[in-house]
Amino acid sequence: DNTVFFSFDQLVPGQLTCLLIWLHTPTVDFIGEELASSVQIVGNYQDEVVAMGSDSIAETLTCAYDPNDKQVFPVGYSEEHYVHPDSTLEFLVRFQNTGNAPATDVIIRDTIDDDLDLGTFELVANSHSVFTTVKPNDREVEFYFQNIMLPDSVNNEPESHGLVSYRMKPIEGTPLLTELNNTAHIFFDTNPPIVTNTTWSTLYDCSLFEVSFTDEGALLTASEGDTYQWFLDGEEIEGAIDQEYLALQNGNYSVQVGTDFPCSDISTSTFVVVSSIAEWADSQISLFPNPLTTTATLDLGDLPGPATLEIHDLTGKLLRTELLKLDSGILTLQRGKLSSGRYVLRVISGRETMEVPFVVD
Repeated sequence: DNTVFFSFDQLVPGQLTCLLIWLHTPTVDFIGEELASSVQIVGNYQDEVVAMGSDSIAETLTCAYDPNDKQVFPVGYSEEHYVHPDSTLEFLVRFQNTGNAPATDVIIRDTIDDDLDLGTFELVANSHSVFTTVKPNDREVEFYFQNIMLPDSVNNEPESHGLVSYRMKPIEGTPLLTELNNTAHIFFDTNPPIVTNTTWSTLYDCSLFEVSFTDEGALLTASEGDTYQWFLDGEEIEGAIDQEYLALQNGNYSVQVGTDFPCSDISTSTFVVVSSIAEWADSQISLFPNPLTTTATLDLGDLPGPATLEIHDLTGKLLRTELLKLDSGILTLQRGKLSSGRYVLRVISGRETMEVPFVVD
């Protein structure tokens, strides 16, 4: 029952005996909790109780503690944290005493990735006086804030923070796509270490950047990037600056893609035959063939009727309108008096409007 018994059988009147008991305190998980102990003493003489006594003590568990935070700059491009091989990486370790007593000493042991050049280590900033030791054999840098007396956040939140910042470069010749990881351990007095989050950076340059596009019918989709420009037969297509482009005529298409890394490249040219196109992925209508010469088949899918069909030129001028009963969902579109050029076919059904751009040869 969490009780310890001691017995002394040779005590004489007036004799003093002192008993010292050492116990380990709980971990930081019990910060702020009250630790209570009590003692009861019974004196016996010839099987009779001749003396009794008791006492107790209660203390609150106090210690320094740290929530920690670690960052690297530059953060890097994309979710892979791409950085140039010749980048200088600056690491920042922030710490705070969120315990309920001042921290006498704080030690940060920072594990250095094998592909970072310890010879380029440079201390950038520190919030308090610090002793810095570089340990090449251990791939470790130690920051020792001796006698920092860092206040706890309960009694002095503004002064409970600290930081250290340093920078290094990757080892020259490290292969591209190598990931650089960095983790630190923070020791508050004699408490167990606090392990920071792990930062990572991936070595990358534009020699790895390749641009291509896929085509599904007339829907062209470029590889991932941040900026886009489409070309037809080597000429820039005005306004075609999205990842997807809806081709309106047969021809050689290419796309230039750029990233914020920054990288920029242009794809090879591919001849695209426009067969069937839709304005957006969930459109229920399609037109085949496109471009048309005399007639084309208009597939309205499950579009409910009645509906109105309109044909506009690229300026928005209405050239033809027709009421559709939609008995079968498959209609034949006649060229009629449409001259060669680009047009937009619009189908309006209730509150739903869908468009298909098309070309007349």
